[in-house]
Amino acid sequence: ADAPVSRAGARPGDLVYVSRPLGAAAAGLELCRAGEMERWPALVAAHLQPEPEVALGRLLARHGLVSAMIDMSDGLATDLAHICAESGAGAVVAAADLPMHPDLRRAAESLGVDALELSLCGGEDYALLFTCRPRRAAELEQTAKQALGRRLWCVGRIVSGAGVTLEEGGRRREIGYRGHEHVFG
Repeated sequence: ADAPVSRAGARPGDLVYVSRPLGAAAAGLELCRAGEMERWPALVAAHLQPEPEVALGRLLARHGLVSAMIDMSDGLATDLAHICAESGAGAVVAAADLPMHPDLRRAAESLGVDALELSLCGGEDYALLFTCRPRRAAELEQTAKQALGRRLWCVGRIVSGAGVTLEEGGRRREIGYRGHEHVFG
């Protein structure tokens, strides 16, 4: 009965949101590969037992609060690039605003990988990535908090043009389509 929200509705000026901290599943995969599964069990669980955001997705669609939406299985960089391509727009993501799992930085340091790269490009988080008109942002955040006790994170904005750019320390770099690739077979 829910009306689906496509990837094609984002417009310049829209805010970009994610529904949970990023990079946990990618870190969990790296921990499994390194044989360090006991050290950070929450990260390993995020990889082995992902939890899709079905209830939140339905809530956002039902209330008409989002302009475009996708579940993040390929990572923020790639999945936001999908929204941008289908919406005919670009996006700027603020590195300082990316939510990360509390254990991510320590685990990444231990593994010799970059926590920011795991957050941007790691797949299988199954968080929701969506856009919202600025005038509806407060309503969006309030609705998620009241109905599901959930916090949402604004990580960027949709802009005119094309591509996905990361803003970090006063510099910008292109990050689109740098996410996880599924291998089948």
